[in-house]
Amino acid sequence: MFLLDEDAPAELVRLRERWDPSMAARVPPHVTLAYPEETSDERLLLQRAAAVARDISPFTITLGPLAAKDGGRGGVCVSVGDPTGSWSHMRAQLLRPPLLRLEVSAHATIVHPRTSNRGAEAWGELSTRELGEVAMLREVCFTETSAHSDLCVLERFALEGRERRCCVGLLLVEANRCLMALRNPARKRYPNVWDLPGGHMEPGESHRTSTVREAREELGIELEPSTLRHVATLVAGAYELTVFSAAHWHGAISNAAPMEHAMLRWVGPSELESLELADPALRPLLTSALDSP
Repeated sequence: MFLLDEDAPAELVRLRERWDPSMAARVPPHVTLAYPEETSDERLLLQRAAAVARDISPFTITLGPLAAKDGGRGGVCVSVGDPTGSWSHMRAQLLRPPLLRLEVSAHATIVHPRTSNRGAEAWGELSTRELGEVAMLREVCFTETSAHSDLCVLERFALEGRERRCCVGLLLVEANRCLMALRNPARKRYPNVWDLPGGHMEPGESHRTSTVREAREELGIELEPSTLRHVATLVAGAYELTVFSAAHWHGAISNAAPMEHAMLRWVGPSELESLELADPALRPLLTSALDSP
């Protein structure tokens, strides 16, 4: 499994503690990679885990809508998105024959039927919820849990592949226009093209912390991390861009980093079509964020 630990979104932690405190106390937030019924040969599984971890980089997952089994009586979880495809790739590599790979989707459990009888009640309250969160997975853990003990980590395999350059972008929309930044023509990478405000994450930063810092440095505004909403994660080669939106901010927007951006502009749907973008994948994302012209 992947333990979320420090990367676990606060809302996921809060929901687990509220609706299934027994599980929350014994098992930290996690995303399972292989299940016991798929693991007929533990030695082979561990050999494969060590090998695949050497080739896979730390990667981003998204936590989106909530889901339930049997109206919550079979458990409640949050659906996990796999924008880089790394979770799916690792499952395929770990569970090659002779191991058995079941058809399961990535998720993080909020209520487990073995530890809480409040699943139906939780689903009644949470069925329309969507977390809209992002987390980074950095290591695979081989664990065991008995009926009367906390989760025990038996083996750890750090993801050692060449790490993608992780970036964040900020999507601000006002009066059906989005804020775009023209990259300075003197920049070595992607000069003189339009992009979202943002930049590279620094070591130890979370996605939200990085977005708040970039907004302060480039736009001169302050954001509240808890109000940021995950929009999308785009992957291109060695780069990974995670985009957040913010409905509110403090301060007046200005071009606070002219060496980064030659200018800022609020762009409407009709103008968006003519802009040369740093990444073409931004266009459908931005178009969907704006109303039709």
